[in-house]
Amino acid sequence: MCHTRPVSADRYLPLFPLGQVHFPEVPLQLRLFEPRYLTLLEDLLALPEPERTFGVVAIRVGQEVGDQPTDLFRVGCAVRLVDVADGLNHARITAMGLWRFRITEFLDDPQVPYRTASVERLSDPSGAPEAALHEAAAQVRNALFEYAAAMGGRIPEIEAEPAQLAYAVAGAFPLPVATRQALLEEPSTYRRLVSLVKLLRRETDLVHNTGTVAYQPPPDQSLN
Repeated sequence: MCHTRPVSADRYLPLFPLGQVHFPEVPLQLRLFEPRYLTLLEDLLALPEPERTFGVVAIRVGQEVGDQPTDLFRVGCAVRLVDVADGLNHARITAMGLWRFRITEFLDDPQVPYRTASVERLSDPSGAPEAALHEAAAQVRNALFEYAAAMGGRIPEIEAEPAQLAYAVAGAFPLPVATRQALLEEPSTYRRLVSLVKLLRRETDLVHNTGTVAYQPPPDQSLN
């Protein structure tokens, strides 16, 4: 029996709580082995491909594995299932980040093993004139280069529009969950870019003052 409704019906989303924050336009790899998430995968595969969407939301308190966490952040990222590789008692999936949402109501059903919610899709306004937006994007690229140089690493050139750049850097840059969540919740692309510049410069200063290991972005995956 399929428990999942098309996301277009009323912005209903099955939820996938993670111990990390995910961002639009960023790929996500997950290894599923808990029965509730294997059921979620079955339900998604029962839908037409364009409707295989679920919501990734970061855990405020709790763990990914075991009892379902009850304290979740209210802003998350909708992702679409794009690939599945089955294994023995588990599945590896790839999804792609789509858009931000805010949870308006939890719709948990005792007959459905995973969490569900009604959500409101959040817009992504630029928040500034185009010239200011591209200037902020250039500052992010420069700050990222300086951070990587300080860490003894190397960052490939990111050719992307300001909105994609902001999400790509926020998704790759190693930051605490609360800080990444604040970036996800920024109300505009411009504010997100400005925040990234400040964070990158702060981290670069810390590297120069204290020293640390070589730059290595965290793997964007979870063992669920």
